[in-house]
Amino acid sequence: MKQLIMLILIVLLAVFIFLDLRFKHNKSWAYQNDERWQLITIKAAKVMAIFLDSIVILLALAMTYFLLTDGGSEMMTISDAVSDAFYIYALKYPVEYCTYRYYDQVL
Repeated sequence: MKQLIMLILIVLLAVFIFLDLRFKHNKSWAYQNDERWQLITIKAAKVMAIFLDSIVILLALAMTYFLLTDGGSEMMTISDAVSDAFYIYALKYPVEYCTYRYYDQVL
């Protein structure tokens, strides 16, 4: 069951990466990299910086919690840690895609 969930997440990630790249390419070509498109990319970059900073803060809080407590009785394998880190970092693609779509409609 865990492998099926991982497969679904990887497929969704691939879809969002494709959608994000296609959307940015099409809009960059359509707007011919004008001031509006540059403003959209700047605002999306700000949202992405906030998103990645919040992930770092949450991880720092979690590390502090585990350092101050006994860390729990359950151990995590390196493979699980790497895959969890991958999925957390991969959340940037759906966030970036939705941010570009939102600012394209708002601005």
